[in-house]
Amino acid sequence: MKTQCSTNMSEKRRWIPLSEFCERESIKIRTARTWMSNGKLKIKPKKSSHERVYVDWDAYYKEWRI
Repeated sequence: MKTQCSTNMSEKRRWIPLSEFCERESIKIRTARTWMSNGKLKIKPKKSSHERVYVDWDAYYKEWRI
């Protein structure tokens, strides 16, 4: 039962890593980085330059999928 709860929660995450975003959308990571630099893809503000890049899944879904 714990597995089902954790699976449902993982599907509803707002911020997902860039690599996971690329897997979900079947695009290359270079394409995603180009979208980020052009402002087409919203990312979570980073506190330091060494942090991972997280994509705002909700904003992407609302803007491009609906």
